[in-house]
Amino acid sequence: PAARNVLESLLKEYPSSDLADEGRYSLGWAVLKSGEDGQALAIFEEIADSSPDELLKVRAFCTAGDILMENGEIDRAIESYDQVLSNYPSSIHAYYAQYQIAALHLKRDKTDGAILGFQALNANFPQSSFRDDGLYGLGTAYMKKKDFEDALKVYEELLKSYPESALKQRAY
Repeated sequence: PAARNVLESLLKEYPSSDLADEGRYSLGWAVLKSGEDGQALAIFEEIADSSPDELLKVRAFCTAGDILMENGEIDRAIESYDQVLSNYPSSIHAYYAQYQIAALHLKRDKTDGAILGFQALNANFPQSSFRDDGLYGLGTAYMKKKDFEDALKVYEELLKSYPESALKQRAY
């Protein structure tokens, strides 16, 4: 509560500061940590809609997507992550947004959407820290679709490319 109070006070006193958007972003996190998901979501969505800082917008879209996902609002979460991919495809957070979209499709048993999403992750972000997760998700989507041949190929690629991955055991 103390950090939140300080941030609210500073934002009230200096609403036009160059650091105001970053302050609002920090306030959003303080509000989220206090368990007020709805209010935090509103703060992040406002930043995503109005901040001139592209990186901050991207971070706000991803955080809003995470809140929506945690609260079971899957369609809205996908929309938030998709804003990153559509408007900021070269952002450092684009791979995260792509992974989350694919994982949400998989969670909803929309295997075709999951397969396309994980394929896009692996094709468009080959150096991503989520690549092993993406391969595992792709293999899992193929398994759910009962496409065992493609699942096996993907799992073998995972094991070959990432022998130290924590997902290794699940891919066997």
